[in-house]
Amino acid sequence: MRRVFTSVADVKQFTKFTLSTVIPSSMASSARVASRVCSFYLLLSSRHGVSSGCRWSGRSCSSASVKSSLYEHVLDGYSHKPELDMKRVCEEAEALTAELEDRRGDLRPADVPLIISVWKNLQKVQEEISHLEGRKQVVSSTVRELVGKHDKSTLSSLEEYGHAREEGRAIREKLNQLYLQEKELEKEHYCRALRLPNRTHPSVPIGDESQARVVEVVGEKREFDFKPKGHLQIGESLDIIRQRRLSHVSGHRSYYLRGAGAQLQFALQNFAMDLLQKRHGGGKYMIFVSKLRYPASKPWRRPVTRWR
Repeated sequence: MRRVFTSVADVKQFTKFTLSTVIPSSMASSARVASRVCSFYLLLSSRHGVSSGCRWSGRSCSSASVKSSLYEHVLDGYSHKPELDMKRVCEEAEALTAELEDRRGDLRPADVPLIISVWKNLQKVQEEISHLEGRKQVVSSTVRELVGKHDKSTLSSLEEYGHAREEGRAIREKLNQLYLQEKELEKEHYCRALRLPNRTHPSVPIGDESQARVVEVVGEKREFDFKPKGHLQIGESLDIIRQRRLSHVSGHRSYYLRGAGAQLQFALQNFAMDLLQKRHGGGKYMIFVSKLRYPASKPWRRPVTRWR
């Protein structure tokens, strides 16, 4: 059974019932009474699906548990907002739902309608913002025109001027509310939609690894009369790779290239750059940025090579 509070009176009635039936009369501390009431209400909410029409200040429970490191990078200024083809998601919702069912991952088919609903709400808010911003410019032009035509002493008596000022004030208040809604909806949209995986090709078999099949074999697998070594073992024996005892320098899961290993790395980079220069030269040139300095709240970035 699910209880829904539609008014403040329902909440007061439920609280009064809770106080009279649950809290002992000998309890003297009002702070403890309030604590017990809140705890009991939350307990009933979780067990019996009690929901409230009243909003709590702060973050909603539905979006608090959904996070995205990519969107956090966007907020920190490290990347642009990703472009998601939500129209295709809406058009092919049934196929996407079936693919999620076959994948059996963290994102479930029931999440797709919610992702689409949040995106549509965001579109409505953005359309309303665009309309009001256009209207705001018209009203501002009207006010400036009236100010240019009339003296300041007579402006306050003009009915048209008063209506324009009042409309402009109402538009600003409405836009401030819509900007907050847009920010929250955009955050929820990206945090949910960025969990969508790439589309599955129809030829991919459904099931675990036992259902996998070989698509193509290039060349022939060599057979050895000895147990072959891995690349890390060969590199360490040649002293061109070092991976152990580096956590104090560069953290875990890191490695060093030494001697011929470092030369091979630079040779591969030069080969790739020469190939790109020949293929996409045509007046373009490389730019190598050694360091990018950001405020103290943002870490240093790695060197980057760009084409212009």
